Amino acid sequence: MVSQQRQPNLYKSHAIVYIAEAGIAKQLDIEAQIPVLEATVAECGAQERELESYIRALQAKSREMREELRQYRDSRVQTTPSADDALGGARSDVQQRVDKAGSAFDRIIEKASGLASAPGRAEPGSAARLAELEELARKNRIQERLAALKNKSGV
Repeated sequence: MVSQQRQPNLYKSHAIVYIAEAGIAKQLDIEAQIPVLEATVAECGAQERELESYIRALQAKSREMREELRQYRDSRVQTTPSADDALGGARSDVQQRVDKAGSAFDRIIEKASGLASAPGRAEPGSAARLAELEELARKNRIQERLAALKNKSGV
């Protein structure tokens, strides 16, 4: 009867060791990934700063173009009617081309920044990467606690 009671405990002990080994193996895998992930995060941070500087440059260029367009429109309003008559349809053609160029530039800025209304907003792919990193960090903490429990129990 004593051997029958020992056998379930033996299985339980082996199961605990097996689970602990699997947990530690997973922890080692995660630890191996951490430097690579940290390097990737650093590279993405540098790339993000570079892209943000491009966005700021595009926004500055957009402001300059809008100011030039405003000045052009103001100068057009101040011209005499005889000058408009002399130029005929050429002036309206130029205005159409200016408007078309301005709207094309606005579309490019919107594409480059993602959203025109929120230029500082992060791209969706970076949110997924951050979630993945958080999950890896969480799993790592679980493994550390398992190892600490194992060391305390002496298993």
